[in-house]
Amino acid sequence: MMDINFSNIFKEIIENSKKEAQLHNSKVIGPEHLLLSLLSVPDCKAVAMVQQSINGVSIDELRSTLNNELPIESEPIVLD
Repeated sequence: MMDINFSNIFKEIIENSKKEAQLHNSKVIGPEHLLLSLLSVPDCKAVAMVQQSINGVSIDELRSTLNNELPIESEPIVLD
């Protein structure tokens, strides 16, 4: 089996995706939470790639739209 090392930015994105899920009272961390977390890290190469492909839309606008589209579950939860 191969050992995989994760960058500090990747670890930050994973940890922040947990916070995004909690903000939406989600019982699970889904791809949408991972995307929101990814878009919150300005030094990430992937964010630069997304920025290039969304002509005229800022990352903040994209995050805001995604947050508004994501439903908030009825009861708050705590992810361990």
